Amino acid sequence: MDTTKQVETHATLVENVSNSHDLTREEWFEFESNRLLLEPRKQTVSTFLRVFMGLALIFYAPQAAVIIWLLLSFAGNFWMQSLIGQYAKLLSGLSEQHHVMTESMTQVAEQYKLAWRVNALIWGGASFLFIHYLPFNAQLISLVIANALAFLSITRTSVNVKLMNQVTAILILAQLLFAVLHFIGTETDDSKFQIYAIYVVYLLFSWYLLRIVGRRFANLHRSYWSAEYAKIKLIDDLKTSQQQLEIKHNALQEADKVIQRFYSGAAHDLRQPIGAMRLYVDMLETDSEENQQLISKIKQSSDSVNQLFNELFDFHKLNISSDASALKIISIEEIFTRLALHFEPIAQTKKIKLKFKRKQGNLNVNVQYFTRILSNFVTNAIRYTDKGGVLVGVRKTSEHISFEVWDTGIGIQTTVQDKIFQEFFRADAPNKDTEGLGLGLAIVSELVQRMDGARIVFQSKPGKGSVFKLQIPITLYTKQG
Repeated sequence: MDTTKQVETHATLVENVSNSHDLTREEWFEFESNRLLLEPRKQTVSTFLRVFMGLALIFYAPQAAVIIWLLLSFAGNFWMQSLIGQYAKLLSGLSEQHHVMTESMTQVAEQYKLAWRVNALIWGGASFLFIHYLPFNAQLISLVIANALAFLSITRTSVNVKLMNQVTAILILAQLLFAVLHFIGTETDDSKFQIYAIYVVYLLFSWYLLRIVGRRFANLHRSYWSAEYAKIKLIDDLKTSQQQLEIKHNALQEADKVIQRFYSGAAHDLRQPIGAMRLYVDMLETDSEENQQLISKIKQSSDSVNQLFNELFDFHKLNISSDASALKIISIEEIFTRLALHFEPIAQTKKIKLKFKRKQGNLNVNVQYFTRILSNFVTNAIRYTDKGGVLVGVRKTSEHISFEVWDTGIGIQTTVQDKIFQEFFRADAPNKDTEGLGLGLAIVSELVQRMDGARIVFQSKPGKGSVFKLQIPITLYTKQG
């Protein structure tokens, strides 16, 4: 299996494991340990060492014994490779399940660990049984090679500390036993005595070093597995949270649909009798003059109720709607003309002045939002002004363009000025009509938040009047050509 394929396989496994909601940390460590232990690798080095050792021994040791050792060695290797193949098949067929480690995979992994111990005994046996047949120099070379084999073994077995300690112990102890026996039997040969003594010390130091290096490798593996496990649990938690959010989102959407149907039905059902009442009032207007005062009050009440419903339904539609209308180029002159057509008759009815200080130029704005905000400002200004008038104008600075509505009305009490944009808030207004639910400025505030870079600024003095300003970025303004 090439490196790219291994990476893809491991990524798939991690994704499968992330679906294991009851996977424990130790189960994950066991899974990764067995996976790396039984990972397919090339056998070039081990095959070379077998051939080299066989050729070295067959010229000096009994050939039958050497051949038996070679057969056992290759049989042990074949056993290990077959187990690796079995595990690879089980791994490739691994599907999403509650526990990653299946019983079959665990059994194969345990057999593979046993095969490692048996192969360690086979190699260790070669050191103990055959090396003494070799010439003295060849003995030392063979023992060094066998010791190097022990170091190579930890690159794979370090994923399982217990197995690593057992394998290195078998390989080192076999060499150590050979060296000690020959150390004892060469007391008369000072040169060999010293060499074997040094070799015994070398083996003991190597064993100590193997344990240190092996532990380092093992700790690196566990650190990596811990990070992988943390990632898996994080993925699992995110998936769970996402599913819960989707469920809640779907529930909210269904609730919004129900509420929308209710409001639509309510709007239709409530507006019908109000419209009928207004129709009857219009019919009564042809009657005697005695009814005119009563009819006028009925019409005012009808209009007030209709306005209440309009505010309520508009606010509801604003809350359930998340899509803003597209931006559109519109001239300031056209906006002011619309406002004048609608509000001048109302101002004339109250016998107050309504003036527009016009300015040339175009705006790139959400026209629906923009006109709704200014209309609310003008509505409130006219409603709460009995003497004087209302002025609608434009100011331009280097940073923004400000649309301002000034009035000479009753103003807003200082103590409640921070509450006027709250839903259903209505300031005390002696001798004023009771139209509105207190949603107008709440709707305005929501619309301004949806307009990038826009903001509201206002000032008010009780008894003297108020000014409300809608400021938008100067980049949305262009001079008319």
